[in-house]
Amino acid sequence: MTPGPAAAQQVDYEAIRNLIYIDQQAQAGNTDAAEDLVRLTFPEDPDTAVRIARRESGLRCGARNPTSSASGIMQIMGLHAPRAARMGVQWQEVQTSCLANLAVARALYNEQRWAPWRLTA
Repeated sequence: MTPGPAAAQQVDYEAIRNLIYIDQQAQAGNTDAAEDLVRLTFPEDPDTAVRIARRESGLRCGARNPTSSASGIMQIMGLHAPRAARMGVQWQEVQTSCLANLAVARALYNEQRWAPWRLTA
């Protein structure tokens, strides 16, 4: 008997708890934790990702651009709020949580590589 997809995919709850803890640390201003999340999100090009996050937000999860709708560690523009919603992520989370912001950033990267950040890459 072949196990179904649910049996084949074990959820690593410890890993999820660790990510949540790191995100909480990053939200509290720990830039080392924020950098760790960026590197985990973009393992194929972590140095570029960190360079962009530093330039865009100073590695601050709740960074907001006062002259645009850009927010979060990767400065995701408000025009991506519908994308976040389709991913099951509320826009407020994108603005405050490094994990949520990075999830949307990763989706953008998967489609366009570094193009959305071309002026800072």
